[in-house]
Amino acid sequence: ISLPDKTTSYLHWAKTTGEKRVSEDEVSSWLPFADAGIQPYPVDHAEASNHERTARLASIRLSENDTRSLQQMSQKLNVRFHEMLIASSACALTQWSGNEWAIFDLEGHGREIQESGIDISRTVGWFTTIFPVYLHIDRQLNTKDVVKLVSEQLAPFIEHSAGFQFARFPRFCDELSRQLEKVHRPSISFNYLGQFDGMLKDQRFRIASESTGFERHPENLRSYEIDLSARLVSGQLSIDIAYSSARYLESTVAQLAELIREALADLSQLDVSSPEEMTMKAIGVSADDVENVLDEMGLE
Repeated sequence: ISLPDKTTSYLHWAKTTGEKRVSEDEVSSWLPFADAGIQPYPVDHAEASNHERTARLASIRLSENDTRSLQQMSQKLNVRFHEMLIASSACALTQWSGNEWAIFDLEGHGREIQESGIDISRTVGWFTTIFPVYLHIDRQLNTKDVVKLVSEQLAPFIEHSAGFQFARFPRFCDELSRQLEKVHRPSISFNYLGQFDGMLKDQRFRIASESTGFERHPENLRSYEIDLSARLVSGQLSIDIAYSSARYLESTVAQLAELIREALADLSQLDVSSPEEMTMKAIGVSADDVENVLDEMGLE
């Protein structure tokens, strides 16, 4: 058996990436939110416990057609699919809470963070990145502009996520670590798990629909009030909303789920025609009609 060359060790990756990425510029997107006095999301029973044993799940599932429409719309708007999902969730959260800010921890697999001379393609380790994002949602804007705005606001947080991850640890920079401790930490998390289609090439197997039960000890405290996780399975988008039944009424979470569903529907049905195309539609003229006229006139 001939094995490939050893890739970068987890320890070397952490040390090298941390030393290169930690700087004030890398965390500048987060520093304005230190002691910002941001209004927290509402909780029905704030005095109740948030233990794992109280965790419940509400789910949203789109049809294959609706999922396909959403994917096509992301291409037309030139934004990534997960940005569409984040924009939908952000719009829903601001409506649900009455806040103008959508704030949550964004989780990623972390292996997209690359440094020169670092190869972690075969390295075993937990590279997951978790970092807060702060999205200001202007309700006066139309849905298309909100998606573009969310995409623009997300960019610096995602680009500098590695810097934030390492700057939290005093060993890399004690001063930045102290500043980041004051940054408002979200009570909601969002994780796009990606596309599961094609993972099981052997048709004898499929992803089980049954619950796996508790993944953590029932007496552990949950890290967030609400966990949003999205995935694509068999061409269908599903979004799970995990919450504590002790702290939230089922009707409260159902309202949030419905707002997310409505936001997704709004996005999938957007008219992204140009002003010229919209005028042509209004007067009943198609692009083919215009081409035929130009051909008759000898124009291109």
